[in-house]
Amino acid sequence: MSLLTASARNAQTFLPIGFDGGHGGAKAIVNGGRCYVPAYFKRLTFRPHELPPTGFVEYQEGTSNPKTKCWYVGNAALEQDPEGVLRIGDNPKGKVEYALEALLGILSHLPYQSHYSLFIAASIHDAKTLGDELLTALSFECIAKFNNYPTATKIKSKVLIVREEGHPALLTHKHEVDLNAQNITLDIGNGTIIASLFGTKGRLVDRKPFARAGVQRLIADIASSDEFTRYLGGEIANEQYIRTALENPNYDQKFQYGTTGFNFKHIYDAKLRTWVESSLAPAVKFLKPWRANASCALVIGGGVLLPGVKDALEASGFVVSSDPVWANAQGLYELTQMLKLHEVA
Repeated sequence: MSLLTASARNAQTFLPIGFDGGHGGAKAIVNGGRCYVPAYFKRLTFRPHELPPTGFVEYQEGTSNPKTKCWYVGNAALEQDPEGVLRIGDNPKGKVEYALEALLGILSHLPYQSHYSLFIAASIHDAKTLGDELLTALSFECIAKFNNYPTATKIKSKVLIVREEGHPALLTHKHEVDLNAQNITLDIGNGTIIASLFGTKGRLVDRKPFARAGVQRLIADIASSDEFTRYLGGEIANEQYIRTALENPNYDQKFQYGTTGFNFKHIYDAKLRTWVESSLAPAVKFLKPWRANASCALVIGGGVLLPGVKDALEASGFVVSSDPVWANAQGLYELTQMLKLHEVA
């Protein structure tokens, strides 16, 4: 039986969403607007007395069966338990296992609405194996309460399509690449690096995911470095704080470890060289046989923004996306616009 009555369906807010649930963060373009939530989760066995302004979800009833009825998402989770947060990358199937929690976490960062009807185009790193599971996880009806909003929200979610990560980015860059020719994408993500070859009309010809080769491996190597451990009195550095520092748009603060005053740029430079040789170079080598015949070798993913990486790739002939973090999500959102929403409402 549907959780939404006929009158509620008429009142609900229809939202097309391009959903890119990555190891580093959940990226969603919602009705044209962008929402990024770091991929941290804290499952709760209780309902907190004081709630954060964003990032809290209370699942009241519905067709899904989350692990707990309450959870924090994103910075709210990191604030609650910086050393014990759950991360998508901790689980080989994390992009499926945390899909519901991540999507509702996205909604918790939006202004209050009493009803939502979601139409989603999503992606995953192995659509052939995990695509159906992701579709199931993101297709549901529920009643959930967000943050300290006064009343709950009724939600109906339907997935229109699931694509291989990297493929939607070609749609985003349709004015820069020849979609009738072969194209290469190199997706430098948090958990994996994915090298893909697409034929005419975007047909996937071959792909190779390099597991545990993404930015998180570099961050883990920095965190466990001998110098960091000595500075912290024998403790391993907090990886979340290192990530926050690397993502800081203020270059003067980019390599500052929290508020300690410790600058780890020299550690980053040393570990970056090792990461490039062990993780990035094998992915580039995999694509080499097709480079000569490819219309474009497009690089996307947040790893492109690591200091020094973009320049090195461009020097090697790659075309770095002008918006690498959002290229995949933008393509997914454009897919929702191309599909006939009235047929699935």
